[in-house]
Amino acid sequence: MSDGSYHLEAGTSRLLEYASVLGRPRFVEYQLARLHEDLISMLPYVREDVPSAIARQFRNNSLGATVQHLRQAGDGRGEEDAPLDIALEALAARGLDTAYLSPSSGIWIWSIDGKTIIEWDNRDRLYEGKAVWTAQIGRFELSAEEFLHELRSFDRRLMEAMELRVRTAIASWARPDVRVDFNRLEAEQVERSTWMASAIQHGPIETDWAAVGHVLSRTKSEGSGR
Repeated sequence: MSDGSYHLEAGTSRLLEYASVLGRPRFVEYQLARLHEDLISMLPYVREDVPSAIARQFRNNSLGATVQHLRQAGDGRGEEDAPLDIALEALAARGLDTAYLSPSSGIWIWSIDGKTIIEWDNRDRLYEGKAVWTAQIGRFELSAEEFLHELRSFDRRLMEAMELRVRTAIASWARPDVRVDFNRLEAEQVERSTWMASAIQHGPIETDWAAVGHVLSRTKSEGSGR
């Protein structure tokens, strides 16, 4: 019921906007409920500031590039590495899940010193050798308060639109061949409308940054051959 078209505006860039040469719709067409779920689930991680000492160890000043490096380090190890897994989990949680798209999009959202950073790198997201997304690589910063305000706005507008769709479906359902549990539909609408407040009340995650920093230092040394 939440089918729609959407994109993310990051300054002058539009994320999840398809390149016109592909002949696809301009923006992603999918269930907005999925984007809503993913943004809210990562909110506690986004609200936790990454310490400056950790951010200084990011490859190319990029969280996304750092996660990619750690994954490559794990792939080449061929054995379990609990500290590396913990660091990967902590950092990768700040990546927006777009695995339901093909190809997906590399988008990361994280905060530092009261600012929220949206970064993206889609240079390797190709279809038949052509770039899939108009936004290839970049970074946009806004205050943490402004990011939360924008997310609240998205949540409110989506919940209002879905409330109308639910009410309309209940009042005028004309498909007797398709059974709909309207009681459950109403209950789910009420439940989803509480997710944003719950995520905010949850507060930021408390990451073991000392452990993350140790892994970053270790993998950097290994990569330099020392």
